[in-house]
Amino acid sequence: MKQFVSALVRALMLAATLVLPMLGTALADSVYLKNGDRISGKVEHMDNKHLKIKLPYAKERMLEIEMAEVVSIETDGEVNVMLGDGTLTRARIERAPEGGVILQRPGDISPVAIPLAQLAYIEPNAAESGIGVDWSGRVILGVTDASGNTDTRDAYFEANLKAAAKAWRWTTDARAKRSESEGTTTANNWLIGTRYDWFIRDPHYLYTRASAQRDTFAGIDLRWTVGAGYGYKVFDDERTKLELRVGLDYVTKKSTAPPDQDYLALGWGITFDQWIIDDKLQLYHESEGFADPKGDEGHVVLSKTGLRAPIIDNLTANLQVNLDYNSDPGPRIKSTDRTVILGLGYTF
Repeated sequence: MKQFVSALVRALMLAATLVLPMLGTALADSVYLKNGDRISGKVEHMDNKHLKIKLPYAKERMLEIEMAEVVSIETDGEVNVMLGDGTLTRARIERAPEGGVILQRPGDISPVAIPLAQLAYIEPNAAESGIGVDWSGRVILGVTDASGNTDTRDAYFEANLKAAAKAWRWTTDARAKRSESEGTTTANNWLIGTRYDWFIRDPHYLYTRASAQRDTFAGIDLRWTVGAGYGYKVFDDERTKLELRVGLDYVTKKSTAPPDQDYLALGWGITFDQWIIDDKLQLYHESEGFADPKGDEGHVVLSKTGLRAPIIDNLTANLQVNLDYNSDPGPRIKSTDRTVILGLGYTF
């Protein structure tokens, strides 16, 4: 019996020695370039501008290739494919000898050869395919160094949740700060906002938004805003994103000390992301504001600007500066609040 077990173990080890290297080399996608190079890895996504392939020999390394340099693609298994006419199918992609690709779909008697230009997407997301919803979000926790209406150091929390489809996008942001000094609460404020974007024709969209804010040290018992307007995506690629928005907001402010405010305001917003060093350091800025066109109630700007550096997996290091400005804050209240946050973020 012992001899049998020993022989079986040796046979299994020999099989593993022979088969595993073969699997390691066989299970890989390939991208063929105009200069004759072939890049092997796992194709994660492709659109008409770029192709992303994860390299097996570099941990968490994603290579982005210009589609203008690609002549053919092949995958080791079936992937989700979207053609230029909007057809969504699942197929194994094979290299065509004269360039382009061959689609081997389940149930097809013979494969279909098409030019590469007719291949619109590989693994399209919900916004590209029009099927389903893509969810994403981010959470930041950190310490603060604040000056303005409060000079404190304590806890800060921020969260963002986004749902995106082909025709619409919904975004919710929240932030909160709590500070104590010698057992006494010196700051306890929060801000939450939500926005719904309806894409009428890319890059144009219409939006509705609403927000609520409380900051008693800034004289705000509760401020509500609700509005709508027009948005435009100036840049929208993997490296740079810039969106501008303009519209009308109705603002209601309950102050800690009279008078309260109710007015129709001109509203605006900016969203900006820029990779300064690819996959290593990102600059970001978000701001929104509203101003009384008559000039009676002044204007308000809420902004955050920062640097984000990936650490490992979905964890990031964040350095962020929040600036809140109110041109008419009330008696004995400063017009500008600054908060510096050094903390950790998690993206999902």
